[in-house]
Amino acid sequence: MSSATVDRLSGVTNHDEQPWARIVLVVGDLDLPIGSIDRTTRCDLALVDDLLRFHLAAGRLGLPIRLADVHEDLRELLEMVGVTDLLDA
Repeated sequence: MSSATVDRLSGVTNHDEQPWARIVLVVGDLDLPIGSIDRTTRCDLALVDDLLRFHLAAGRLGLPIRLADVHEDLRELLEMVGVTDLLDA
């Protein structure tokens, strides 16, 4: 994963705005928050690509992740691309 991908997925969220989504690590019945995608990141296919790459890399390490509190605009983009089920969004 490139450093640009990490930068896009590790932004600090302004408390006045809902982030695009929160990334959580799934451990049994627990959802452990590991970060959020702030709204300064563009909601586009590059973001979806970054999320899928992150999901794949985490899966290879045996760390199942999912998205939580997904903003409606990002949810619509994920549905259009057909990866909502993959990211549990």
